[in-house]
Formats: sequence, structure tokens, C-alpha cells
Amino acid sequence: MTVRELLQQSRGAHARYRHAAGHVEKSGAVREQPNDDAARLAVVEAYALREKAEAFDPSHDDPAWGEDTAANKGVPSAKMMDFYKSFFVSVPA
Repeated sequence: MTVRELLQQSRGAHARYRHAAGHVEKSGAVREQPNDDAARLAVVEAYALREKAEAFDPSHDDPAWGEDTAANKGVPSAKMMDFYKSFFVSVPA
């Protein structure tokens, strides 16, 4: 699998996360009910795919990294990884 394919699949998993996370309108109305289990699974998948891409090309020489940043509206992979990692941090009760 190429870096490009891994990053594309990670973006697909991120899209599944967004869908599963549900959507709340600014008015507070719930347009889609969240599915927390599916959202967490999608985050884990997105993170794992980016981690594989990093392992294949840690110096980000592949042009797919720039394409990925553009596809993520200017958000680089490192920021995406930080976002995913935030799901793995346990919050004290």
C-alpha cells in the first residue's frame, strides 16, 4: 500500500468518524444522533493508517503529504494525529 492510499483511507475513516459523531445544529437541535462506538472505531482506524504512512515515509518526501494537507483544508498530518490522540487520553472523573 502506498502513502497516498494510506492517507486517502485515513481521510475516509475520518469522514466515517464525522458521520458517526452526529451533528448538532447551532440552535441546539440534533440533526443526527451520535454513534460513539462507531466514532471511536473510526478514529482508531484513521490514526493507525496515518501511523503506517508515517512509518513508510517519516521524512514526508512523498508528494501525497502535500495533497493530504490540501485535502484537509490546510491541516497537516501532525495536527490530525494530535486530534486523534486526544481521543486516547483518559479524562479523570
